[in-house]
Amino acid sequence: MLELTKDNNVSELIASKKSLKELRKFLNTRDTTIREVFNSLGYFYNKSQHEWQRDADVSDKDMTFNEALEQLKAVSSRQTPKVNRKLIEVNKELIETNSQQNLEILNAIGLSENEFHVLKKMIQERIQQEDPHDQLPIFNEIAKLNTRSRKNKTYYISEELVAEVDRVADELNIKKSQLVEVALLEFFKRHGSIQ
Repeated sequence: MLELTKDNNVSELIASKKSLKELRKFLNTRDTTIREVFNSLGYFYNKSQHEWQRDADVSDKDMTFNEALEQLKAVSSRQTPKVNRKLIEVNKELIETNSQQNLEILNAIGLSENEFHVLKKMIQERIQQEDPHDQLPIFNEIAKLNTRSRKNKTYYISEELVAEVDRVADELNIKKSQLVEVALLEFFKRHGSIQ
C-alpha cells in the first residue's frame, strides 16, 4: 500500500479513495486546508457519490500536495478558489431551475403557489389534531423502558410468535426485546399486577 504524505501528487491522494478524516491523519493538516488544496486544482466533492471529482472546466494540472498548498498560500491565504465560486453559481442556477419546475408542476395540477401553501397548512393541522395515542403509543412506552433496570433472560415462544415479533419489530424499527417487554408490561397493567 502506498504511503500517503504531503509529497504525493493530489491526483494520487484523490485516487486513494481515503476519507477526509483519514487524509487529515496522513497529511497532518486541517480538513479545510485539504478541501482548499483539492478545490484549487479543480476537484470538488460530489456528496451524492461520496467522492472527489474533477471539474471538467478547470485545466488539468497535477502537483504534490505541498506544491499546491504553497501556490495557494502565495495567491492569498483567505481567497476562495475560483472553482468554489463557479460551484456556487451552478448551485444557484439549480435552485432557480428547481423552483421554476415546482411552479410548473403546481400549475399543471391546477394549484397556485398560495393554494398549495394553504393545502399544506390544512394537512399539517389535520395531522396535529389526530390523537397521539392513535399513532403507536408503543414508542412512548419504549422511551420509558430506559428508566427500568434490565436483566437478560431467555424464554421459549412459538415459532409463529417469533415470526410476528420479527415482522413488527422490523416494521417499527425497534428492538425485539423492547417489543416483548412492552407487550408484557401491557399484559400486567391490564391484569393489575404492575402500574
